[in-house]
Amino acid sequence: KCVVASAVALGMVPPLILEDDGLDDGGDCDETMKGVKKVASYAPHHGNVCDNSKFNVPYVQAFSLVLNALDNVAARRRVNRLCLAASVPLIEAGTAGYLGQVTVIDKPSGTECYECQAKATQKVYPICTIRSTPSMPVHCIVWGKELYKLCFGPKVEESMLFEDEASLRAEREAEENEEAGENSHSGKETNGNASNKEDGENGKDSFEGELEGEKSTYMEHINNLREHMGIGSPNDNSIQIDESKLRFVAHQSLTALFQTEIEKQIKMDRYKTAEKVPIPLSSPDLENAISTDEIPP
Repeated sequence: KCVVASAVALGMVPPLILEDDGLDDGGDCDETMKGVKKVASYAPHHGNVCDNSKFNVPYVQAFSLVLNALDNVAARRRVNRLCLAASVPLIEAGTAGYLGQVTVIDKPSGTECYECQAKATQKVYPICTIRSTPSMPVHCIVWGKELYKLCFGPKVEESMLFEDEASLRAEREAEENEEAGENSHSGKETNGNASNKEDGENGKDSFEGELEGEKSTYMEHINNLREHMGIGSPNDNSIQIDESKLRFVAHQSLTALFQTEIEKQIKMDRYKTAEKVPIPLSSPDLENAISTDEIPP
C-alpha cells in the first residue's frame, strides 16, 4: 500500500520550479547559474521509521525540515526525538475524525515538543484492530469480552464482532482512518463501531463488492449456535436443547473462530508486518474442547 500511495501522491503533486541563486555550498556565487530554473524532484523512501539503521540522526540532518503525518504515537515520538537530536524543525500533524491539528516543533526556538504533555490513555480501540490485528494483551481481553457478547449476549448486534453490512462498512472506514493517520496528536482513537448513514444507494451498491471479501468465516456459525441455544429468541426459556446437535454446532463455531478465520487472515497477508503471526488451533485441539461429557448449565 505504501508503494501505491507514494506513486499516487507523486502524480498529485504539481512540479516545483526553483530558481537557482547561483550560490554553491560554500557560499560562493556562480553568475552562470544565477537565475537558472530547475524542477525539484521527489523521492519516496519505504521502511519503518523506527528502524535506526536507516532513519537515524544523520539521516534527519540531511533535511532542512521534517513534516510528520504518521499513524501511531510510537512513531511520532520516534521522529520527535530524532528531530530534537538533529536540531531540525518538525511540523507535527494529525487528524481525529473531522478534526485536525498542526504543531511546529523547533528545538533552537524552545518550542514545546510532542512529548512535553502526556497523551491521554486510550480507552477504546479501532474495530479493525480488535477483529484482525491485535498487538497488545488488552486487545485480546477486549476481543474475549466482545466474543462473549457475540455468543451469549441478549443482543448480538451490541458486540464489536457482530457482522452485517453496516458493521462491515464501519470496520472498513475505521481501518482506512487508522491507516491515514486517524491516531491523532493526542493519541486518541475511536472504535469505528458506527456506520455512515449519509451514503446514498449508489455508494451502498459499490461498497458491497468491496465487503464481499472481508466477511468473516464465523458469523453464520455463531448465529446458528445462538439459535440452537435459544439466545435472543422471545421464548428462549422454552426451547429444548439437542445436546448432540449443540456439540456439532459449537464445534463448527470454534473451528471458524480459531482456525478458519485465522488461516484466512494469514492468506490475506494481514500479519506480514507483525512481530508474531497467530497460530490457528489444530483440529485435535478443537475436538478436545467439545469432547467433555459435561455441558455447563
